[in-house]
Order: sequence, then structure tokens, then C-alpha cells
Amino acid sequence: MTQEYKVEIKGNDSDMLEIRETKKEDNCINENEQAENNNTNEKRTYKTIFKDIISPKNDNMCYDAKSLDSKKKKKKKKSKNENENKTGLDEKFITYKIPKYLRKRNIKCPFIYKQVFYGKYGIVNYDLQGSNKETLVITFHGLNGTNLTFLEIQKILIRYKFQVLNFDLYGHGLSACPKYSHKNKTYGIDFFLSQTEELLTHLNLLDRNFYLIGFSMGCIIATSFAKKYINQVKKIILISPVGALEKKPFLVKLLKLFPYIINISSFFMLPYLISKRNFKKKKNTNDMDSEDEASYYMYNRIMWQAFVKKNITHSILGCINNLKMWSSHETFKEVGLHHIPVLILCGDKDNICSLHVLKNTSKLFANSHLIIFKNASHLVLVDKSREINSCVLIFFLSSNTTNLKSCQHMFPSDNIET
Repeated sequence: MTQEYKVEIKGNDSDMLEIRETKKEDNCINENEQAENNNTNEKRTYKTIFKDIISPKNDNMCYDAKSLDSKKKKKKKKSKNENENKTGLDEKFITYKIPKYLRKRNIKCPFIYKQVFYGKYGIVNYDLQGSNKETLVITFHGLNGTNLTFLEIQKILIRYKFQVLNFDLYGHGLSACPKYSHKNKTYGIDFFLSQTEELLTHLNLLDRNFYLIGFSMGCIIATSFAKKYINQVKKIILISPVGALEKKPFLVKLLKLFPYIINISSFFMLPYLISKRNFKKKKNTNDMDSEDEASYYMYNRIMWQAFVKKNITHSILGCINNLKMWSSHETFKEVGLHHIPVLILCGDKDNICSLHVLKNTSKLFANSHLIIFKNASHLVLVDKSREINSCVLIFFLSSNTTNLKSCQHMFPSDNIET
């Protein structure tokens, strides 16, 4: 049985917008597999009823020994085939074994498998919904986010006949998390573009026209993808975009000088992450308020990523080191020269991207419109979800040749600064 709920984490840099928990103890569950099991149970029920009608248990029919033996053999063969089919289905997914000491702390897998594909660096968890034959919407989540970041947007867009592809970037969610390699530039822009291309090729979607949505770090990947497929990308939405940040922290500069620190980062970073006191330990989850639930979820998520999936620090530090969060100006400018409509959405209380940075980012695109939501943080997707969803839908339903400078009136104007 699967339980779904939303958690709003305000004042936190996590990209997670919607969380799905499962009551299965050790493993992550595939929704399709669960549905198939339900259908199988229903079929068995109907077969049992039908059998009882035509041959009641209390009838006086006699069976010889041979027929009984043949029935037993068929039953054994059938159960063996069922087990083989089940094993084959399970092998499509990675089963993460949770150690006993973590199970005692009630640590569970915080994510859920959708559909899977095996790429160059391992499994890719993705969710393709909708049936539009012309334009595909591709979403790119942020640092330490997952494909669920855009779940609400996906639900709305498919109602209006869009086809939407959400997926976990490598090192995030239930996609593979390879170790950091400075030589191979893992967690760099080419690394993530290659993953995207492999997935689109697998789905036979690489020849489509694209609408792109990026959040935070995902904006760098989205614009880099647009640069490479400039003739196919028709519209871009950037939400709380990084890429033109101003002051690079000292620790980031240190990583550039000594990138091999990343390979040993788990030894000194994980104890710090796990011992943070803002993770409140609650024995009874029923007594939690929304703030406690958010804290409990983040604790569960970090513990699972650190000690079950592993390599979380390789992923986070690798992205910070290899993605140009402070120096993507040229990529933005090159994409902007093609006059692709670019809608930028952000909050006025963003503690990562200042208003000055956001306004400068907007100027790099020739055909752009910047909307700044009042009283919204970097997680504007959570703080202003309804307004964001409206803006996304209005923008994607407009013409691909829209001049945003003259069409600003079409967006909702309550509680925003433009």
C-alpha cells in the first residue's frame, strides 16, 4: 500500500517538492509491478469462482491417481514459471538492501521507481506521460532533487495534451550514482547531456521539438541542451536559475584546486550531515506537525542516500565542481541570440540568486520575460506553486514565435514584480 503526501520545506535548499513513501520495508517499489500483481489476484479470484461453479468441492466426482499427479506437476511447473517471471521483473530494478541498524531507525527508501532504462553509467529512473506527437516537454531538476520536482507541473500539462518527460539525473533519486572521476568529468555538463541523449534515443524521441523546464542547477543543463539542439528547442522556462552567480565560495575554489578531495569526501562530510541537530527524531510519526515531517523526511532521505545508495557526496560536490554555476554567461548569451522565448520565474527572497543576478540573467536572453514573485524563496516552486503552474501553462500554450517583451500582460499579475 502506497501513501502519498506533500511536504513543503521553506527556508531549505532542497529541491524536493513532493514525496512518496511506501510501506514496503526494504526495497523501492515499482507502481506498474504493483498494478500487475493486483490484476493477477483479480484473475485468480475469477478463476476460483468459475471453478467452484462448474465443479463444487462437495461433488461426488472421482479422480484417478494419474490425473492427480499430472495436476500436481502442472501446478509445480506453473509456480516455477511465475517465480522466473517475477525474478526477471525484479532484475530490471536495483534492490537496495537496508542494513539492520538503519531498519531499527525506521529508515526507508524515500523514492519510488517509475520506468527504468540502463544507460552508460547505470540505471535511469524516468517518468514519461502524455501522448503529444509533436512537442516534448523535458524537465531538469536541481541539485539533490528528483523527477518528482515537476510532478504537479507534469499532471497539469498532460491534461492539456502535452507529453512530459521527468527523470532523475545521475547521482539523484533512483538513478545510478557513479563515483566521481575528475578525468572523466563525471557530473559535468557533457555527462548529463549524454544521459539525456541516451534516454531520448531509447524512447525514440530525439527527433522531436522540445520545450524545456529547468530548476536551479537544472537550468544550466537545460540551456546547454538548448545550445546543442538549438533548431529543435522552441521554448525554455528557467525557475530560480543559477549559472550567473556572483561570489564563488572559498570551499568551491578549493575543490577546483584539489578535485580529488571529492573522492574522500564521504569520510569527513557524512558525520557532519548526519549529526546536524535540526533533524528531530520522532518515535511516533502520527504526532508530527508539517515542520517535523519535513525534518524527519530529510533525515530519512540523507541517511538512505548516504548509507544505502551511497556516493551522495560524490554527486553533490561533483555537480558543484563541474557545472558552471558561476560562469554560464556565454551559454546563456549564445542561446539568447536565437530569440527563443525564455520565461524566468523566481522569488524575491531567494538566498542563492540575488535579484541583481536574476535581472542580469534575464538580460542575457534577447526574447525573455522575468517574473519575480513576492515573499517567495529559492524554492518558488513550493512557495508559489499555483502561480508557477499557471505561468507554465500559459507560456506553453502561446505561439512559439511569441515576443515576450510585448506579451507580458498575458501572465497573472497578483503578488508579482516584473
